[in-house]
Amino acid sequence: QLTLEDANGSSARAIWWRGGDEPVPEERFDLALVVRTQDYRGKPQVQIEWIDARPAAGAVSLSKPSLEVIDRREIRNLDAVRAEIAALRAEFGEIRVWAEGEIAAQIEGARRRTQLEHGQTLALVHAPPGNAELQAIMARCAPQRVYVFGVDAGADDARAFLTRLAALVNYAIRQKNGQAALEDLAAATAQRVTTVRAGLEWLAEQGAIVVTFDGEIAQISPAAGGRGFADHARLRALIDESKTFRHYWNLMRTANLRTLMTIR
Repeated sequence: QLTLEDANGSSARAIWWRGGDEPVPEERFDLALVVRTQDYRGKPQVQIEWIDARPAAGAVSLSKPSLEVIDRREIRNLDAVRAEIAALRAEFGEIRVWAEGEIAAQIEGARRRTQLEHGQTLALVHAPPGNAELQAIMARCAPQRVYVFGVDAGADDARAFLTRLAALVNYAIRQKNGQAALEDLAAATAQRVTTVRAGLEWLAEQGAIVVTFDGEIAQISPAAGGRGFADHARLRALIDESKTFRHYWNLMRTANLRTLMTIR
């Protein structure tokens, strides 16, 4: 992350994917960037992404490494996916496999978004919950080729999500003094951080837990008792957003998948 300042003294924060090892321009420079909105802690904000830069009087050459996408979304059975992954390991050696929620435990060597490392070959077992999560996966792995499978994540039902989240909350209370990272809970439920936060707030409104947030860490403790009905319309809406994204993902052409996966 960087702070950018223009000639008029206006400043803004920006994200430069994989820019940690690159030299930052010391003189005035022109910047190619992408501006988009994102949801942070339930509040919309503008995000600037650094694409490339040149000296103010120079020329710029925008180049991106080619990304090979092998579309195997017709393979939806877990046993068939396991066989395909075994074949990929035999062909390429070590590969990165991404899966989350309850599916992660059913695929040998699968890693969640917080556990991925760089690797040339990446296998996506199911669709991610949103574009921001996809971009984070691609940035962490930085693959040259991606195999895309069509397993149903089984994570886009409000009741199932809350049941899974409640079990994770009970584990955090018993084993981790009530502390839980929101991103870890999101990976364990195959959902977005925003959805997890809304789920914890709903459980608190129900009187099931008491929760406070310190940045991206939730501090959870058991509550004395229930307080009645709490409307979870917002939670359902967030889950429906992920469901819509996964549906869109499953219908996209391979070329569009490649475009979506390219870090911008």
